[in-house]
Amino acid sequence: MKTAIIIPYFGNFPSFFQAFLDSCKYNTGFEWLVFTDNTAPYKYPENVHVRKMSMEECRTLIQSKFDFPIALPRPWKLCDFRPAFGYIFEEYLTGYDFWGHCDCDLIFGDLSKFVTEEDMRRFDKIGIMSHLGLYRNTEENNRVFMSEIRGKKRYREVFSSEANCLFDEWMPDNVNEIYLERGIPTKTDLKIADIDQYRTNLARIYWNIEAGEYERDKVQNSIFRCEPGHVYQLYEENGGIAEREYAYVHLLRRKMDNLPPAGAPYYIVPNRFVEIDKDPKKLLRARRIWTVINYRGWKRSLQTRMNNLRGVLKMGGLRGVLKKIGDNLGGGRGKPFEGKEI
Repeated sequence: MKTAIIIPYFGNFPSFFQAFLDSCKYNTGFEWLVFTDNTAPYKYPENVHVRKMSMEECRTLIQSKFDFPIALPRPWKLCDFRPAFGYIFEEYLTGYDFWGHCDCDLIFGDLSKFVTEEDMRRFDKIGIMSHLGLYRNTEENNRVFMSEIRGKKRYREVFSSEANCLFDEWMPDNVNEIYLERGIPTKTDLKIADIDQYRTNLARIYWNIEAGEYERDKVQNSIFRCEPGHVYQLYEENGGIAEREYAYVHLLRRKMDNLPPAGAPYYIVPNRFVEIDKDPKKLLRARRIWTVINYRGWKRSLQTRMNNLRGVLKMGGLRGVLKKIGDNLGGGRGKPFEGKEI
């Protein structure tokens, strides 16, 4: 099975983008198609293909696929279009059995261990989070995002709204709900290490479908060991070191220091990559303090307040804010979700 993972990305890549690329290299059963205006001299492996494209060219391509005006005011809004990438970029997907989308603040392990050939025969959608989603590459499956949900074409609302609606994840009437409600075979239990962006320590979070909310793993103090083609979470248990292997670790919005050398194993601690010759027990004990002191939580809280202030100015002052609050409170599950970014 051939898979192409699509990344349209404009501007500066994350601080550890080279480490991301190096982790792609060992997943030879997968390919990446990167559409970008970034010209920095990264070392792209053979299975990562770069297509030069500007943000405006990308916007023009997407608009050509739809008969209504789309809203794409900034690159981050591209996340809402992810479920449509198989349709938007179909000319690039000839010969591939699956296509997908992913973030580039990931470090991949052994994807083929967690996304098997059996999975690809059985499921039409693999993964339920935006940082990695895979779809069977057929004309019908590439248009499932257009399906009605609760009597409306949700994608038209999302694609014409300037807000980040999280259509690719779990805000109301999202693409996952469309797949599940239509009974299309979907793999929901992809084993991933999604790190809580509001915690300084490397605390894993996951989406509980039944509860409809994020939950935090019981393991709070952990580090990760990365080897070529593998990612392991390490944590203290019964006086020793236990480990769990994942398809990837998602370091959302973290600025990481000390970029690791290509091909060498390394540890990941909350704010940097560390040489493998360090004692993992000592690394874990030194990072226990971050389970108590949570400077990332304070930082994200400040950023949220600043974003809200900018929103006040954009919406025309207090009157505009009150109107937006009233619109959201009067919404409900069937209404478009607007005005919130996470």
